[in-house]
Amino acid sequence: MKKVITYGTFDLLHEGHYRLLERAKALGDYLIVGVTSEAYDKTRGKLNVVDSLATRIENVRKTGFADEIIVEESLGQKVQDVKKYQVDIFTVGSDWTGVFDYMKDYCEVVYLDRTKNISSTMLRIQNRRIQRIGIVGTGRIAERFVPESKLVSGVSTQGVYNPHTESAKKFADRWEIEAYEELEDFYQSVDAVYIASPHETHYDYIKSSLGHGKHVLCEKPMVLKKAQAEELFQYARAHDLILFEGIKTAYCPGFNRLLGVACSGVIGNIRNVEVCFTKLENPANRELTDSLYGGSLTELGSYVMLPVLKLLGDSCEDIRFDVIRGENGLDLFTKISLVYPNAIATATCGLGVKSEGRLLISGTKGYLVAEAPWWKTSYFEVHYEDPLKVDKYSEPFLGYGLRYELSDFLSMINGRNSSEFKLTRSESVALAGIMKKEHFQMKIWAHRGCSQMYPENTLLAFEKAAIGGLEGIELDIQMTKDGELVVIHDERVDRTTEGSGFVRDFTLAQLKRLHIYADVHPGQEIPTMKEALELLTPFMRKGLRLNIELKNSVYPYEGMEEKIVDLVGMYGLEKNVVYSSFSALSLERLRGIDSQTEIGILDTRVSDCFYKLKGGCGAQALHPYWQAIDLSAERLQGYTVRAYFGGHLYPEKPTGTKLDLAALEKKGITDVFLNEPERYL
Repeated sequence: MKKVITYGTFDLLHEGHYRLLERAKALGDYLIVGVTSEAYDKTRGKLNVVDSLATRIENVRKTGFADEIIVEESLGQKVQDVKKYQVDIFTVGSDWTGVFDYMKDYCEVVYLDRTKNISSTMLRIQNRRIQRIGIVGTGRIAERFVPESKLVSGVSTQGVYNPHTESAKKFADRWEIEAYEELEDFYQSVDAVYIASPHETHYDYIKSSLGHGKHVLCEKPMVLKKAQAEELFQYARAHDLILFEGIKTAYCPGFNRLLGVACSGVIGNIRNVEVCFTKLENPANRELTDSLYGGSLTELGSYVMLPVLKLLGDSCEDIRFDVIRGENGLDLFTKISLVYPNAIATATCGLGVKSEGRLLISGTKGYLVAEAPWWKTSYFEVHYEDPLKVDKYSEPFLGYGLRYELSDFLSMINGRNSSEFKLTRSESVALAGIMKKEHFQMKIWAHRGCSQMYPENTLLAFEKAAIGGLEGIELDIQMTKDGELVVIHDERVDRTTEGSGFVRDFTLAQLKRLHIYADVHPGQEIPTMKEALELLTPFMRKGLRLNIELKNSVYPYEGMEEKIVDLVGMYGLEKNVVYSSFSALSLERLRGIDSQTEIGILDTRVSDCFYKLKGGCGAQALHPYWQAIDLSAERLQGYTVRAYFGGHLYPEKPTGTKLDLAALEKKGITDVFLNEPERYL
């Protein structure tokens, strides 16, 4: 009689288990099934096991394939079982290929092909089902995720999507999952999405996944703009979906124990937090070559800011960034200094400078210290005034730590909200806000709204720009025959509407009868400045800025300055607005009306902006053409330099040109006005 033995947790028994047992039985005459005990699952790092041992044994018995069921309770038991039961064949799934080759010294070893595409026809136990998870991305983190996911019960890695199909196919072949060429097919096959793609793609993939009704676990940093984080969390909450930011440290047992001890009062009131995480990255890697989305803060900032936010909160009174940059403008070493009402903190991260990595929490009675790698918290100490008194704590950190975040993600999906405190929505939003403060030294403005994708200077173009997490929006105002402020760039209506003539010769009612060329976006008309402010006020109250260009250098509209200042004042948005004009005289009048308002002087060359500045218009900012920076960065130091970029306007095709923002920053430019700002977010 040929005896076969196999092992597993067999939690939430599903068709993959069923098929494995069926094929194992077919290998011989007598099948022995080893079911892991709760204690052994815990020691080997298996998380989130739902069913009791008795239930799992009963479910295996009900399949009808097991001739004998035993309990696996310890490491090394497999060899003893093979000897004890005189087993001929040891078999497990092919996802363990190679791991049990040592068993060949005792019997034949067979790796059975794993079941791809676990369907939704799973056994439903206690109203829970296996979550089929799909991976977006095929990089280093995704490679680590698959083996970690095997150690979390209740989840099946279904497939992978990467727009580079060859990479997806190689990844899928390696891990015996499906590769999807189309996102729609991918979404139809999964219940939840794990996003491990390049940082700049996170926002779009999260939004798309949520839009398809999928729960989302996204690796850090989730997004790089506070407004984007708020938008995505709001959408997820409204549609009863889980959106989870994957910072493994936040979910590991050791770090949570550390936070508990720190906040327990044993070190008194916390007054200082110092945290550091550095590593020397290969200069050729993406982290140090991607001028938009690389750098130490993007890569490591989430880790170092996590303990600060958890211990001191997100309401600091002041925040400062001190940065050492490489030749390409990327931050090699960043120190964030934060001031709170009763505490201070420093969070340091680096990819090109090495420093001592540790977490130090200072209190009024003692201090807590965790040495590197504190972000994989497994050991920390509490010290007191008495140097002989030291409390020591330890907790295992298993594998890469991804199993912890996946386990808590699954718990949230299953309605157990006990994990939400480990990284709250507000903390994720705060992290995104901190990324925005430093990540984009170059501030991005939408020129006439998102004017390459949508008709320029329309409410549609402004709305699309407002939700994109930009620094601000630029628009242009003219004045009608009856004294109304309207948003349009040209002095004439000919280019953008079916009408002909000067704006100043139309009444508002006559302008409203004109239609803006909009093709697939019908119904667009010339908006009034009041309509624009009605739309943008909610966004501006959250930090969006507005640059209002007064188009009065060709035709000096009488009273335009008073009208626009009064209108902005009605909405209480004075601090959110920048006024600009090619007319220095107009800017002087603005300064006379509102001495506190911010003013930018427009011209082609930055040197001409300086010339006008000397005339006494009171401008604080220079608004030149981006290719006409004819003064040195040293000469421009201390000035806000907002450069405008000429690109194509709707409905023209995109230029295909993408600015090197780091290079422009070196020239002294601080902000850019872009027709297609969405390409940079």
